[in-house]
Amino acid sequence: MLKDEYIVRSFFQRSIFAAVLLATLSMVLIYLYLNYSFYSTLTNQIRFHIDTELSNKFPIYAESDENKTEDNIQKFMEKSGFSYVEIYNVKKEKLYTFQSEDKRYIKINTDIISHRQLFPNEFPVDIDDMNYELLKIDENNYFLQIIYPIYSDNKLFGYIEGITKIDQNLVSKYK
Repeated sequence: MLKDEYIVRSFFQRSIFAAVLLATLSMVLIYLYLNYSFYSTLTNQIRFHIDTELSNKFPIYAESDENKTEDNIQKFMEKSGFSYVEIYNVKKEKLYTFQSEDKRYIKINTDIISHRQLFPNEFPVDIDDMNYELLKIDENNYFLQIIYPIYSDNKLFGYIEGITKIDQNLVSKYK
């Protein structure tokens, strides 16, 4: 016959195990939600800037003079926060490379160029897709790379790749 103390002890052990399991599961779900929320907010902002600033102008870039194209991209880079942008055509051939002219980004662009081989070049397949990577170069250098298809009137005109440095405080906040 079971003693009352064994039943009570077993009940408390199971209760503690269930509480620890629920807490762990809750923490994992919160972490996944925060990651999703961070990336979806970021990608929505990027989509907005690309769709409003570049989509209507992109079809003329191939025939346009480079100075006009550079002015449009520089304005886009100021609004979106990218310090390094590459434009690709439908065949995924690089058309333009732009670096921010802002003095604050000189060191960042030097870091991007020196570590360029570490950034993957995976182009999205779907109209709604955006490929993004958070890359850690060293303890103090985190970069965000996006590759986004540019459509106008449901016709693919090319891709834009943007790279920017992520603030260390923002990265540590989401760790």
